[in-house]
Amino acid sequence: MYVDDGAIYATSRTMNAAATKARDRFHEVLAWLYRNGLDADPAKTEMMTFKKRTANRDLMGDTTLGLRYDDLVHGPSNITATNSLRYLGIYLNRHLT
Repeated sequence: MYVDDGAIYATSRTMNAAATKARDRFHEVLAWLYRNGLDADPAKTEMMTFKKRTANRDLMGDTTLGLRYDDLVHGPSNITATNSLRYLGIYLNRHLT
């Protein structure tokens, strides 16, 4: 079985907190996949953060550089932070242009 273009969304007062929430939900997804005989490809796992143009930079923090996670199949892996990605055939960047 092959699944393409999955997404996990998280919001918070800071980008790092939102990224951590998304990683925690990703752990839940990985556990479900593992229980059902599936796994995620670490090489295709990316994340991107967004913020309002009017957001206070001190409150939001700097751009998240990526997160480590523990995969039951592949072991410790990184979620690569990216400035643009393709989702459902549409290219997105951090500014949504």
